[in-house]
Amino acid sequence: MKFFNKFLYLILYIFLGSSTWYLLSSYLSGTTRSKPLEPKLSIVPAPEEWQIISVHDGDTIKVEKSGITERIRLCGIDAPEISQLLGKESRDYLRSLIPVGKIVQISVVDADRYNRKIGEIFIDG
Repeated sequence: MKFFNKFLYLILYIFLGSSTWYLLSSYLSGTTRSKPLEPKLSIVPAPEEWQIISVHDGDTIKVEKSGITERIRLCGIDAPEISQLLGKESRDYLRSLIPVGKIVQISVVDADRYNRKIGEIFIDG
């Protein structure tokens, strides 16, 4: 039994020693054997000109371009729904910023679980 215990300790020391040596040499040389993580960059398409048709609530608008109508949810904004507290005020404030008929630039960045396009909106002046 003593031989078996000594054998297990020997294996453990070899494992710890080799992993310590690997980590220490990687640290000192400044390199690792695994590939470093690269940031995922997504290319956002150039904004397109759209005309505001309606403002549904504080974070959703309907726009039109060349006879095509789209429903766009604004990126980075979570406003209350119309039926929620301050929902109508939120919608009215967005209407004051982008009134119906205004031409805006929209860059679509994603789609949500309801298949609405999520976009960034840009306003001139």
